[in-house]
Amino acid sequence: MAGKEANRLNTLIATLEEVIRDRMLARLLAIIDNDCHPLHSTLDNLKSSFGNSLKQKPQVSQSRVEVAGALWRYFISKGIEYLDTVFFILRKKFNQVTFLHVYHHCSMFTLWWIGIKWVAGGQSFFGAHMNAMIHVLMYLYYSLASCGPKIQKYLWWKKYLTIIQMIQFHVTIGHTALSLYL
Repeated sequence: MAGKEANRLNTLIATLEEVIRDRMLARLLAIIDNDCHPLHSTLDNLKSSFGNSLKQKPQVSQSRVEVAGALWRYFISKGIEYLDTVFFILRKKFNQVTFLHVYHHCSMFTLWWIGIKWVAGGQSFFGAHMNAMIHVLMYLYYSLASCGPKIQKYLWWKKYLTIIQMIQFHVTIGHTALSLYL
């Protein structure tokens, strides 16, 4: 009985999605066809601006390409860092999979996609570079801590690593706010 109800629910949801999609498409086509609609001119402006930008090749310096490449690699590293969560789950260390951990990794990946898509330049490079340096220190600490008790006694600097992370967080937020203001 539960299987039939699930099938009915799935069919209902699929039908609703189709109706909503068809209605949205019909409304969009009506806006495009109606010269008097306020969105018609906006759509025309977008079409002409994208059309012109696709015809002209932008002039980009080699240094800007290098910065954009570094930021792209940084973005990819954010996806790789999310594997931390996968490894925690595989090792059944559910106490380490906190809301903050998951939120941080999901939001960083999403925010850096936005950064790469629309702000791939010098302003983005500062935050990425600073965060990458902190991550080098963090992974150095994790690597040394995994070497066992002989090495762990020399890892007195863990609390300073957390302080450095907090400083980096605030400096990056301040830099971003200043960049948005200017």
